[in-house]
Amino acid sequence: MPADDPALVDGALTAVAFGFDGLICDTEGCSFSATAEVYRLHGVEIGLEEWAGSVGRAGEDDWLGPLEALLGHELDRDELVALRRDLDAECRAHLTPNPGVVALMAEIRHEGLAVGVASSSSSIWVNEHLEQFGIAGMVDLTVGGDVVEARKPAPDVYAVLAAELGTEPARMLALEDSPPGVRAARAAGLVCVAVPNTITRHADLSEADAVLDTLEGVDLATLARVHRAARAMEPAPPPPT
Repeated sequence: MPADDPALVDGALTAVAFGFDGLICDTEGCSFSATAEVYRLHGVEIGLEEWAGSVGRAGEDDWLGPLEALLGHELDRDELVALRRDLDAECRAHLTPNPGVVALMAEIRHEGLAVGVASSSSSIWVNEHLEQFGIAGMVDLTVGGDVVEARKPAPDVYAVLAAELGTEPARMLALEDSPPGVRAARAAGLVCVAVPNTITRHADLSEADAVLDTLEGVDLATLARVHRAARAMEPAPPPPT
């Protein structure tokens, strides 16, 4: 990145926050495939568009409820939850970071900006995967949904992340893949770039400041320009009285 890039010289951007599930890696795809297999075993097909509405929301949705309603009877929930958990774990064991994530994190760190992760998942879950991918050392701080009062779409994870990093939300940029994540970042005062995955391409991400198809080939200068442009469009604060 050119040292005289005007988007960075003014120091407006000090940190980049990554969502986790679906943004850093495709855990959402694993959740969908595991759920779809359980449904399929009962003769029911579930589509990506139906599943997309649940992506990024706080907590665990009642994914078995709709299946029981379609079948007209209750199921052995303990057995099916265990099956889905095993299928999901098998898928996640083979996950790698999404294209462009590692290179972008490395550049952000090289340029002296902070790298954070803000997730509705637990901090332990996130950190285990970061270790699995060999990128835990690239992340300055992880804030999970287990350490805040309210998960996404509430702004709590981003508010805590900014405070712990010692920077202002207005000087941060968030990368998110789902509507709840985008809303959380924007509500906390961050500029947000949406990077949808296979599932959330069906979701409405219009509240983001920009939408990218992928992080592959995206550099810090691009993010800094989005940040600067978004801040320039904000209304000026009222004059002091």
